[in-house]
Amino acid sequence: MTFFYVAAYKQVLLANGENYIVSSISLLIYVLSSLAKILLMYNGFNIVILQAVYCIVHCAQILMFTFVTKLKYPWLKQHKNPDMSVLSQRSAFMIHEFSSTVFSSTDAFVLSTFCNLMITSVYSVYNMVFVALNSLINSVNNGLNFILGHSYVKNDGNYETIHDAYDSLYIAIVFALFSVAYILICPFIKIYTAGITDIEYVDYKLPILFVIIQLLSCGRATSARLITIAGHARLTQLRSVLEAAINLI
Repeated sequence: MTFFYVAAYKQVLLANGENYIVSSISLLIYVLSSLAKILLMYNGFNIVILQAVYCIVHCAQILMFTFVTKLKYPWLKQHKNPDMSVLSQRSAFMIHEFSSTVFSSTDAFVLSTFCNLMITSVYSVYNMVFVALNSLINSVNNGLNFILGHSYVKNDGNYETIHDAYDSLYIAIVFALFSVAYILICPFIKIYTAGITDIEYVDYKLPILFVIIQLLSCGRATSARLITIAGHARLTQLRSVLEAAINLI
């Protein structure tokens, strides 16, 4: 329900570089819902009441996003005939999203199916660290993505310069972050899995593979953004499908 009412408002805010508003509201809702859960569980309420209050708190963000968007963009009108031509590539974008999901979510499934759960556990522990780092990187990247979009739409001849500068800075930060992660992850895993003897979690080869994958993925992130910005989803959907197929094979 929140997606149905809030998704369009979020996109308007993100397109105008106001990701901080989206993040602030999301953080506030998370804190309020967590506090509500703690208080209800502490006072012995059952799970039905807990989930009902959780739902009410989350629905409050509908009012928050509606209020903020109407305050900042009073000219927006919801009850207009939509121009469906701007969504002509929605199927292609869906294919991109599906391929991305396959690419990022099949590893644990494949390991648990064709290997044992102990190996899957080792993978999951290392993957947990890199997923957290990716979330940090993506939060910054998503917050600054509007810069590329505005520059491309303006078509003032500066896009290539901004794109190259953005890409260089992004790669430098990513390389530094994952270099530190590579150095520290094995000592962290050693502490995190201390006392577990079922399988050896510390493997000095695994971080190398994880870091290489992340660097290769992040290395194309800025160019991948251009697909969305320029609306070239249909032109690149075949490559996206091939990528997902290779990952499965």
